[in-house]
Amino acid sequence: MQGGGKFWDSSLNIFTFAYKSTKTSMRGKYWDDEELKLVLNLYIKLPFGKIHTSTPEVLEMAKLLGRTASSVAIRLANFASCDPNQQARGIQGMPAGKGRCLPIWELYHSDPESFIYETELQLATRRRQLSEVSHAGESPTRQDFTDMVGDDRTGLVKQRVNQAVFRLMVLANYGNRCAISGLNIPQLLVASHIIPWAANKQERLNPANGICLSPLYDRAFDLGLLAITPDFRVRLSPSLAQYQSSPAFQTLLGISSERPIMLPSMFPPNRDFLQWHYEHIFLKS
Repeated sequence: MQGGGKFWDSSLNIFTFAYKSTKTSMRGKYWDDEELKLVLNLYIKLPFGKIHTSTPEVLEMAKLLGRTASSVAIRLANFASCDPNQQARGIQGMPAGKGRCLPIWELYHSDPESFIYETELQLATRRRQLSEVSHAGESPTRQDFTDMVGDDRTGLVKQRVNQAVFRLMVLANYGNRCAISGLNIPQLLVASHIIPWAANKQERLNPANGICLSPLYDRAFDLGLLAITPDFRVRLSPSLAQYQSSPAFQTLLGISSERPIMLPSMFPPNRDFLQWHYEHIFLKS
């Protein structure tokens, strides 16, 4: 990163910064709450290891906020220092700005649904305004919510926005790979809820309540034909026994019980949620 080093060094397992760039950025114009909320919105959707000034999403956020990519990356690193999942991995982020970001982090966790919905609408407004000025094209890699500006804020619209963001969060968490098969075609991946959307409002947008699966495994998981145990292993329902010898089963599912899943980089599936699924949805006979 020119003038600022890279923000994630996988070999050292720490965030690293060029002091001069950091010092200059922190002396810049004041960050208001709305700007910090938008950066946190990006943080929760950004694939692990992408806190870098060359990342397209970071560059876009810098343009939307009228700031440098370096300053946005620094704020992302500040939020990493607020993230208990990062702390558990021994990643400190950038604690120097943690005090300014921690209230925003806590606000998000107090009501994720409202936070995500409101920040997506703010992003849509800024994208529309920027497009009107520059006529810049939209990035093909992100979800577009621009058409929602001006819509009535109905529950249906809010659900559509939040479910789309949940998908971005879960796919980013798993590196755009199915946790069972390793399929890495994003268009063919689903953010599968462990506890269904309608069953637990509080955990709807918790990335630890999501697993990245291909559509076939997602359907089997939703129907209780497949479970993931609290020790992160696949378990097939006994009701599938009559089909397991067929070539079609072997070709399409191709898995057996006790196969471990691929764990994500930041938010592993919550063990209590997996137990809930096993007890309430999984077909045990």
